[in-house]
Amino acid sequence: MQVFKVSGSTQVVQALIHARGLFGSSAQKQQLAEQCGGNPGAIKIVAGSIQDIFEGDIEAFLDQEAVLLNGIRRLLEQQFERLSALEQSVMYWLAINRAWITLADLSDDILPTVPRTRLLEVIESLCWRNLIECQQGYYTQQPIVIEYIINRLADKIFSEVANQEIVFFNQHSLLKTNVKEYIRDTQKQLALANFSAHSSNTLKASQHSESQSNSSHFAG
Repeated sequence: MQVFKVSGSTQVVQALIHARGLFGSSAQKQQLAEQCGGNPGAIKIVAGSIQDIFEGDIEAFLDQEAVLLNGIRRLLEQQFERLSALEQSVMYWLAINRAWITLADLSDDILPTVPRTRLLEVIESLCWRNLIECQQGYYTQQPIVIEYIINRLADKIFSEVANQEIVFFNQHSLLKTNVKEYIRDTQKQLALANFSAHSSNTLKASQHSESQSNSSHFAG
């Protein structure tokens, strides 16, 4: 059983529950706050899932035991799969930048180019879903969201490289040159970590396949 092991204020979480228009009994709201460990970042993502998947019904969400059984990654996956291609691209680029950026910065990153009015509509939608943070014309993501999106991005890129079908890789990157040095260093570390993990998994899969092949050979 998995719960959020983070500390925070259940009062703040209760306020967020009310602000997001979720409905349920006082006991259900308290249970939701406790399961999220009083963490505002967690409740924002959970609230988005409750809105999108359970139409704001806290009881329906709790009946699924989504927080206890699947954890935050599953909730993010559910929300991400519901996004449009452009919304997903915005999520990827915000994670790649790893810092507060403007609409103009985001527009320069995204390929193919889209009108800024359309991009702003997407930004507003993602803010409403609590998937990104908005502040005075600047945008970013919570650390737990960045981690999930970067891992997902790495999976797609390395899968394309392995299959020699380069499509997604032409539109996204794990590294950027026009960012602050500490962000670039973090991007490099993550890229290397993901490359190492994927290489290790590929080697293990190859060894397992070879072992099975040898076993079949001897059995024959």
